[in-house]
Amino acid sequence: MSDSDGEGSANAAAAGGQKKDFMYKVKAFKRRTFHAVQKATKKLEETKDAEFDEMYKDFVEVDQKAQHLARSVDKFILAQKAFAQASSDLADDILDMYNNTPTPEIKNLVVMLNHVSHNLSDQIRPPLDDTWNIHVQTPVNKMLERFRGIKEDEERRKRYLDDYDHYRHKKRTLEEDPKQDKVAAKLRETEQKLNEAGNKFFTMNERLSARLRIANEKKGAMLNEPLLNIVEVQHTFFNEGWKEINKIMIASRDDVVQKRAVEEARELSQADFAANNKVPAGIPAASVPTFSPDRVPSHGSPPSSQAGSVTPAAPPRAAPAAAGDKKVKAMFAYEATADTELDMKEDDIIKVIREDDSGWWQGEIDGRVGWFPFNYVEEL
Repeated sequence: MSDSDGEGSANAAAAGGQKKDFMYKVKAFKRRTFHAVQKATKKLEETKDAEFDEMYKDFVEVDQKAQHLARSVDKFILAQKAFAQASSDLADDILDMYNNTPTPEIKNLVVMLNHVSHNLSDQIRPPLDDTWNIHVQTPVNKMLERFRGIKEDEERRKRYLDDYDHYRHKKRTLEEDPKQDKVAAKLRETEQKLNEAGNKFFTMNERLSARLRIANEKKGAMLNEPLLNIVEVQHTFFNEGWKEINKIMIASRDDVVQKRAVEEARELSQADFAANNKVPAGIPAASVPTFSPDRVPSHGSPPSSQAGSVTPAAPPRAAPAAAGDKKVKAMFAYEATADTELDMKEDDIIKVIREDDSGWWQGEIDGRVGWFPFNYVEEL
């Protein structure tokens, strides 16, 4: 026989096998469709396994939780990456704002912040990806794959059960047929198919029941490795990050840095004052106290009553202008250093008489009239 004859025979055999497999699937489809109709019309007694049904119901809940967990695992590592990147971006933007600043004490702190943020994003965090992928995501995905296999086998079990019930019902029908001599061959064939279907169903049912028990009772054991590594990854990220951030915190509390920050705040106040130092029209310049930026509260607390004070020139002795409706509340206590100034305690209510662009306002408390720095009060 030639090679071509052998190849033709092989192709014919393959085609025959495919046809046979196709016909089997067609018959199985027709049989299961007929079986489904019989079940729906209550014409067929179904095999029940209440214990299995209860286990599978519990498993469905476990599977839903596992899928939710897998989504959270993915979201966490993405959020951690986003946090580290946002820290780097923030540090870059701050550094850009400090370019060409003449104060090395503050600039050095900004450079430290930038270095630490990039170290966290570029050095500390990336190696954690491998740990997360291998020891967290992979075990969780294996658990999902295990559960996927259980769901696929449960679909097979349904088909095996349908076949088993179908042949059981068909056998009973043939046994009740009065013409036993005519159905004897078909009865033997049905009994054989019933045995085959029963073996497939009960074998699958037993194995699947065991797997369901494991999934329901040992789900925690499947998560031990991810749990321990989730703790490890979070500890490494936050602990190493804290070590770096703590260095900046210590540097930011250095006396030199704190002093320079206060000095720059004072310089800013002086610049603002110089830009806005105008005397209102109709008021002699000597009657308005000189506004001293050194007496501006620093970091939310009032300054010493003596530090940096400037004795203002005496205001005119004429009666003050009629009070308006505006009232303010003292945020800080203020001790007057001249007769023209107004003593006030924290939380005092002051009726505003006059507002001056120099930064001093004239006000009244219980009949006492005098000038006070506007930034010691808040409007009501």
